[in-house]
Amino acid sequence: MMKPTGAAKEYRRVLAVQWADEGVKQSVIAERLGVTQGCVSQWVKRAHQGGKEALKTKPFPGHPPKLPDAAVPLILKALEELGPEGFGYEDQRWTTQRIADAIA
Repeated sequence: MMKPTGAAKEYRRVLAVQWADEGVKQSVIAERLGVTQGCVSQWVKRAHQGGKEALKTKPFPGHPPKLPDAAVPLILKALEELGPEGFGYEDQRWTTQRIADAIA
């Protein structure tokens, strides 16, 4: 099963709050959406405290990317075209370390 995107997650949260406000039980909402009842409870609480804005997807914290966005497609193309053997490896296995070495 594919993981939902940010927009799909937001839609799911808004839908859950809408159903809860219409009187649907949280256990039923959780079953419909394939989440826990605790998730539904938290979403409803956040929405009632902060409105729909509180249901928006927040970016993951962490270091900003080191590669410029424009470089990523070019790097991926080079990695795909040359393959690991093009970078001196004896097999066709990409590892995170090999990718990092190839980019460097």
